[in-house]
Amino acid sequence: MHFDKSKFGAVFSAPGLYEVEVVNNALFGQNAQYEVTQCRKIGSFAELVEMAKIK
Repeated sequence: MHFDKSKFGAVFSAPGLYEVEVVNNALFGQNAQYEVTQCRKIGSFAELVEMAKIK
């Protein structure tokens, strides 16, 4: 999936769980061409594992 590295490079800094809003830029009849418009990092996998250990 395409994303603008200058806008979202800092957000997609590690493997993890993300909330992502996308838009399909494809014309009618074309294959889907998704592009990220907004994103929010919920947590990296390491952060999520640590949170699970606490509970």
